[in-house]
Amino acid sequence: MVHKRWYDKNPKLSELIAYLEEQERNVQDAFSQHLLQILIYEFNFNLDEQISKLSEPWEHPYNRWYDENIELFTIVQFIKTLSYDEQSYLVDSVVSHVLIDNLKEKNND
Repeated sequence: MVHKRWYDKNPKLSELIAYLEEQERNVQDAFSQHLLQILIYEFNFNLDEQISKLSEPWEHPYNRWYDENIELFTIVQFIKTLSYDEQSYLVDSVVSHVLIDNLKEKNND
């Protein structure tokens, strides 16, 4: 199997990215927030260090769909730094978080 994009190497991550691509901006933003929270609290992600790395000058054409959403773009850059297993865990975790939040919202209605 030929992988065209870096995230296609991980089927779980590839599915999540494909799902997010089809969603409205508010859903993408909600997932971005969940992903960031998981990175910080479950991975002990050093946010300052990672943002510093993203701030370094570099040429970027902004041709991908997620480049138009700065929050999602930033999260995707963070996810690139994770191992395959960490990416898989992150996807499982974010799906669980979002599912639980949706169930809580339905129970409150």
